[in-house]
Amino acid sequence: MFNLKKFENLTDYNNYINSNNVILPNISVCSSNGTDIDSIHQITVTDYYEKKYFAFTALESGTFKFYDQANVNTLSYSLNNGSTWTQLANNTDTPVVSAGNKILWKGELIPQTNTWGSGQFFSSGRFDVEGNIMSLVYGDNFEDKISLENKNDMFRSLFENNTNIINANKLTLPATILSNNCYRNFFKNCTSLLNTPELPAKNLTTNCYMRFCLGCTSLVKAPILKSINLAPYCYYAMFMNCENLVNFQSILPATTLTNYCYDSMLVNTGLVIAPKLPATILTYSCYGFMFEFCSNLEVAPELPAKNALGRSYYQMFKDCPKITYIKCLAETVQSDSIKEILLNGSSTGTIIISNNYPSSNFLNYIPSNWQIFDTSGNEIVRK
Repeated sequence: MFNLKKFENLTDYNNYINSNNVILPNISVCSSNGTDIDSIHQITVTDYYEKKYFAFTALESGTFKFYDQANVNTLSYSLNNGSTWTQLANNTDTPVVSAGNKILWKGELIPQTNTWGSGQFFSSGRFDVEGNIMSLVYGDNFEDKISLENKNDMFRSLFENNTNIINANKLTLPATILSNNCYRNFFKNCTSLLNTPELPAKNLTTNCYMRFCLGCTSLVKAPILKSINLAPYCYYAMFMNCENLVNFQSILPATTLTNYCYDSMLVNTGLVIAPKLPATILTYSCYGFMFEFCSNLEVAPELPAKNALGRSYYQMFKDCPKITYIKCLAETVQSDSIKEILLNGSSTGTIIISNNYPSSNFLNYIPSNWQIFDTSGNEIVRK
């Protein structure tokens, strides 16, 4: 839903958009004579904050610091909306930022190929994050920068274990060209985080979102994942242990998968309905452990792929006691590909399998008290 506004001229519109009173998203009309519409302007939350420096808004008075384990990177901060900047020494506290005030950040971070990437933020009080993360990489020239190419580990673990971060829905991560590990562990164990930024990249890289929100126990809604070109481990354990995560997109659109791409992605979340999984070309452990320990999950996705490769469905619904219906159309099953798919789940249920199911060994992976039918509706009796 957009906020609608009318202005007498473009100057008034620009003054409003740059004020603290702007309400987003916004559609405004501008008139030169008070009656005729000369122009229409639309701005979304992402559009607005992509033009802003990366910043924190203090929700309570406190200090911040940036720590680079390799002692290579430093950042500059501003407490007066960018009028003046001060360089902050590594692992040193800022002055106290009062509740309601902002601190802006900029720098030219160089990623280090280690556990902590370019560095980590720490805080003594609760805060929200907003603005364009690229001001940490390109300084004042961050607008329109959309590439992290050759910047492996760039933002790895940037907020890991920071329990004071609350809202991140006004943060923009505009890169559409990613690098390996670039957002790995980004919000890992941020237990107070309520929401996340949008993730616009469609072509992923190895480990790019691995454990992105692992352990974010307050998170209730996930970002929309639009990617169709996946990479090994790209979503591995992305939302693991987000136990209050209930709202999730209805479909994960990728149709060709990669090794471990969705492995452990939604372990121990609050999902009731699983997203549709249309992929027909599977890979090693692509869905392994994907919904393990989802104790509230009631609706499983259809599994349409004809060839189930090594561990592709391994323990996919392990410890999901409310799952009582599955449709799995595999016709070729490699060793362990479907093994223990329903381990420790409901003792009774129904599974629909292909008329061309591979062999009696396939039936051995289905719990003994489950009914088995082929797609023509014929019950299959174990021998």
